[in-house]
Amino acid sequence: MNKNALLGEKGEAFVRYDLYKQGATNVMSSWNGCSYDLVFQYNKKFYKAQVKTTETILTKPDYRKQQNKTYTKKVYRWQTNKSISKAEVGSYEKGDTNLFALVCLDGSIEKIIYVPFTKRTDITKSVNKIKNVDTSETFKDTLKGIN
Repeated sequence: MNKNALLGEKGEAFVRYDLYKQGATNVMSSWNGCSYDLVFQYNKKFYKAQVKTTETILTKPDYRKQQNKTYTKKVYRWQTNKSISKAEVGSYEKGDTNLFALVCLDGSIEKIIYVPFTKRTDITKSVNKIKNVDTSETFKDTLKGIN
């Protein structure tokens, strides 16, 4: 198993565990080639979740200038496009998944941010924001936004 596949497996296991903590039931993994990674039941409704995992901090230019200096900020980035084949990627479509579970597993921070489906193919969050995220809050807010 390559490093990316192993990272993805870790992220999915972490989300499965967290979904049970959030009160979900019937948490199941999908099969390869499916447009979602997990399906779960919450309050008598079923949801499809696509899990995206990162463990890498990137440095991104921060164009706010103070005293004529350009700063950089540290971010996590999740690519939310789907593999169609080994050489081709595409966008998720409405109906493919209900939500994304954005997982951060860099050692010092282990967090999940739940977000409703979006057509964006790239999501970034600053390291400082991730540190202060309440996973339970993002889960509840995301399900409210879907329903």
